[in-house]
Amino acid sequence: MPRHESVAAGELLALKALNILGVRIDAISMQEIIGWVRDAIHAGASDQYILVMNVAKLVKAREDRTFHRIIDEADLVGVDGMPLVWYSKLLPERLPEKVSGIDIMMTMFQVANREGWSFYFLGATQQVIG
Repeated sequence: MPRHESVAAGELLALKALNILGVRIDAISMQEIIGWVRDAIHAGASDQYILVMNVAKLVKAREDRTFHRIIDEADLVGVDGMPLVWYSKLLPERLPEKVSGIDIMMTMFQVANREGWSFYFLGATQQVIG
């Protein structure tokens, strides 16, 4: 399914995508990501996935077509690296802020606790989930 045609992305948040060296990165803040996830859950859209991009992943995407396709198919691509935020200042549109994957996860745990949601970690060891 092409990105942003899902229930969550198509109806809940219009994303601005930047093209940085041939790779799509959505110009989205932490607050918008959390709102997008909350709306996706309430809409019953359980097949969404978020990636966060840094310079190493950007380089890999330029060299690895399969990885590039995975990025293109993501529902949301955030930025996890200040060099990309700085680079975006040279573009007409800018990335609003760095939002790391761990920051998204920790914030989602807080929201989930308030809203009564649970998480399932596929393939995670007990050490990882603590």
